[in-house]
Amino acid sequence: MDKQTIDAFLDKYWAGESSLEEEQSLRTYFSAGDVANAHKDAGVLFGFYNSERDIVASKAIKDMLPQNANTSETKIRHFNWTRVAASIILIFSMLVGWNYFTAPTTNQTAAVEEISDPDEAYRVTMEALAYLSNKYDKGAKPLQTLAKVNATNILNN
Repeated sequence: MDKQTIDAFLDKYWAGESSLEEEQSLRTYFSAGDVANAHKDAGVLFGFYNSERDIVASKAIKDMLPQNANTSETKIRHFNWTRVAASIILIFSMLVGWNYFTAPTTNQTAAVEEISDPDEAYRVTMEALAYLSNKYDKGAKPLQTLAKVNATNILNN
């Protein structure tokens, strides 16, 4: 093969776009031994591929694994207990969730009494307004500090 064809095949090979026939022709080119100096680096790689292809394992993989008959039964039993435990946990969590989301809460509705005495109604209204005013004053305290900062004109540079 000529150098330009090999260069084109190698470019396709490095890009991952070569066909099986082109890769086979590259293998035969590099295994022939007559490799151009520009292709020596790729020749080393293809030589490595050929040497690795000839390696054969001394034992089969299944012979290397421990042969214990009890392990498979233990794994099966363990797997079955895992299923049972997972099912129990799932059912328990579903029941707890169901009870949590369907149970009525005590503060959902406030009991409203009708007050027929105008003086009593006035007193209850004033208590509610005093409570609201107290809460409003507590929330407005940080705003007073902000008003002091605005008065100093520090931020208006």
